[in-house]
Amino acid sequence: MTKQAWLLAAILLAAFILRFWNLDAPKMGADESLHYFPEMQQIHRLPFSQQRLHPTDLYHATSPNPVGHPLFATQVVNLAMRLFGATETTGRGVMALAGVLLVGLTYLLGRDLYSARHGLIAAAIACLLPLAVRYQRTLYLDPIYSLLTAAWIWCLFQAWQPAGALKWTAAAGILLGLAAASKTSAPILAVLAMAYVAWRWRPAAAPPAPARPETKRARRKARRVSQSRFPGWLYTPPARLALMVGLALLVFLVFVAPGPYIQAIRNPVDTAYQNRSAAFYLNHLWQQRTWLAGVALTLWTPPVLIAAAAGLVIIARRWRLANSADALLLLWLAATGPLLFVHLAGLSGEHGYLSFVAPVALLAAVAVAALPQRWLAPALVAILLPMLPATLLYGHRLLPTPYNSYLNNVDAPITPSP
Repeated sequence: MTKQAWLLAAILLAAFILRFWNLDAPKMGADESLHYFPEMQQIHRLPFSQQRLHPTDLYHATSPNPVGHPLFATQVVNLAMRLFGATETTGRGVMALAGVLLVGLTYLLGRDLYSARHGLIAAAIACLLPLAVRYQRTLYLDPIYSLLTAAWIWCLFQAWQPAGALKWTAAAGILLGLAAASKTSAPILAVLAMAYVAWRWRPAAAPPAPARPETKRARRKARRVSQSRFPGWLYTPPARLALMVGLALLVFLVFVAPGPYIQAIRNPVDTAYQNRSAAFYLNHLWQQRTWLAGVALTLWTPPVLIAAAAGLVIIARRWRLANSADALLLLWLAATGPLLFVHLAGLSGEHGYLSFVAPVALLAAVAVAALPQRWLAPALVAILLPMLPATLLYGHRLLPTPYNSYLNNVDAPITPSP
């Protein structure tokens, strides 16, 4: 094994330990115990054909806000519970495993978008980030959704390389459909895909980025494309986009019946209830604003935020509409941006920020990897070391966060499904 392989193995082992250690100890929050855990136990009582007819998760279907999330992530956890037992540890274990896989995907994204050094740095940050550790140990839908999103971004990048095989386009379509079947915020990813394809299809607005050194792997990929049995027009950007979106829609329809889902979206929402909830939550946050700012900085840690901001500046300074990696990363952040407003407005909890973990880690890696070699180790120590105490205190829920203090710090009875 190479040195890089050993480093990646060590990062993944650390991610596994941090997410699985003492997994059943923290008490379940209100959303876990009253919402997701009972659903994940009980959804198997319905035949799959009936599960498709549930336009949203069962909690939102009976709440004043009928627009909830589709059931795919719930069904994944339920399958694990049927195999290994209907316990909170099993459900959280699925989410923790999704968190470990996200760390590995962050490495692949950094490696393929930039270099192996970028990948290792980004994976180390995603491994230790307190917010990631905290919410990848809970029964929310976001660990699975953020994993599917990162995998989709990776396949999308691979598909639109000069020698990208059609299998990457197909994989991107399947992953996009699964993400859409997991959370209602997924459709905005289709807008990201269209923007990225339009950018790749544009007439050259600047000299192309320097080509990577040719490798045996690149030559094999080019040879496969030249010898493909498929007609050449299938490799054009419009055909690839149509294939990806078509597969995504097909996969989505496998898990979600369109009629009830559209009807749920069209149902009137109790705006008075929503306004009262948002006002109560925002008032709570305002009263706790100093603590909130401190906890937010702790969950992300100032060195990571500073490094990510520096990475954004570096990308902006070299931005010439020629670097496809920079373009995809910025579009990813832009597509994830609306979630930031939703969660800051009090319409959801901090767990929604899991969608930012991989792109923020990649931005920080861009800044760190640009440093001279002699500054690389000190910068990594300055970024990674402050995360350790915060990960142990907040990541393992020894201290509450503002959202938990508002709603999610409730002991509720758990009745296992027979």
